[in-house]
Amino acid sequence: MMGRILQWMLVMIALLLPMYLVRFSVGPLPMTVLEVLILATVVVWIGSRPDFGRLRGHKGLLIASGLFLIAGTIAMLVAPELRTAAGLWRAYIVEPMLVGLMIAVSATPRTIERLVTAIAVSVGVVSTWAVVQYFWLPDGVTIWGTMIGEIPNSYWRAEATRRATSIFPFPNAVALFVAPWIPMLALRGWWYRGVAVLACVAVVLSQSLGAVLGVGAAVFVWMVWYHRWTRVVAIVGAVALGLVLWLVPPQQLATENLYAQKSWSGRVRTSMWAETTEQLTHAPSVAVLGNGLGGYQEAVKPFHRLNWAEIYLYPHNIVLNFWSEMGALGVIAFALLIGCVVRLAYRVRGPIAIGIIGAATVIVVHGVVDVPYFKNDLAVAWWMLVGMAVVLAAPSQKSRKSVQ
Repeated sequence: MMGRILQWMLVMIALLLPMYLVRFSVGPLPMTVLEVLILATVVVWIGSRPDFGRLRGHKGLLIASGLFLIAGTIAMLVAPELRTAAGLWRAYIVEPMLVGLMIAVSATPRTIERLVTAIAVSVGVVSTWAVVQYFWLPDGVTIWGTMIGEIPNSYWRAEATRRATSIFPFPNAVALFVAPWIPMLALRGWWYRGVAVLACVAVVLSQSLGAVLGVGAAVFVWMVWYHRWTRVVAIVGAVALGLVLWLVPPQQLATENLYAQKSWSGRVRTSMWAETTEQLTHAPSVAVLGNGLGGYQEAVKPFHRLNWAEIYLYPHNIVLNFWSEMGALGVIAFALLIGCVVRLAYRVRGPIAIGIIGAATVIVVHGVVDVPYFKNDLAVAWWMLVGMAVVLAAPSQKSRKSVQ
């Protein structure tokens, strides 16, 4: 009985990933609905007496995960604000890793199928609202006297510069949430493919160039891998795209407003990367330990160059993000995790396994210009992928087409 309840609670976590947006406090402790669901699932999991035998043979993954936990714990201890860092450690390190562990150890093959379905529903809802919001309801709707679902920023809401935010507070959050799942959903049945198409539309409407490139990179990887003819098409297409980007001025490839937005965004990011690199390398201790969880904004202030631009929570580059938040060990640990997950999925193959490789590709490519991990839903989603890869790689599952 406890086992069945656990399976459905894992599915509910996948379904309700965006519920981190619903926040409240229990005394002095800030919480989210997603956190409560995760902690309740952990209690049920412990009560189910988990068997850790499935982790045998995954030494590399266990070492990478252990290094990641150590790096996160050190980052909490060296952070300038211990209380804030402890909350981030709980939300971005411990709870997501527990989700991955519960899936890896206890999820059944049928649960993996249900997880993908739950994710498809969640991605579908977020993407649908992004489309509706962009074309028809940029000001949201009023329910019981409360305005919900609006585009929160007047610049993003204006018709000429509109960007969909769906249920999130900023546009890139839409793409960060839905884009990694597009390759996995596109390789399944027609309903899932429909959700994948809808998610692609949502990515375009959020105007996240990084996510578009990430999905394109995932498609390229799949084509190179799938068949020799698709490999030829992928290589020819990549060469043709490279020639277009080289020969055609970028302002001719986009509308005036979009070109202006991306030029501004590119200038801010390149400046941010330069000042972050300077800050992280100005002292050996910082180069090794980083700035600690939640320490980036204050640490980079003396190095900030564009006075008219705000200092973001993170430097918007996957290497610099982890380096600043979790030090050099965090960068190494996450790189090892990506390698282990891709290796596991590559050995298994099958639609879900290929989807995991596609998700990792999107995360890395999109991460060149954004923050694909340090957000509640994204951290949990990453560790869900890790857990799913372990389940698919279990010897008893390799021959079962239904979960591949």
